Amino acid sequence: MDWLHFALGAALTVQSIGWLRIVRRISRLDEEISSTLITTTSLLHFFRSVAEGQSAKNTTPLMLERETDMV
Repeated sequence: MDWLHFALGAALTVQSIGWLRIVRRISRLDEEISSTLITTTSLLHFFRSVAEGQSAKNTTPLMLERETDMV
């Protein structure tokens, strides 16, 4: 009976570690997607401002990030 409990405990531990790894990978992927979306949105705002004839000197990445946060 002790071997059965040991085997069951080991299997549950391995399964838990597997789930933790999956959750960590998903959270990293979520961070990467968020970062990519912010960068893409900033670039779109920059190119739109250039297309509208605004000076590129007046549009800094920091300003674009603030605009993105407001949207």
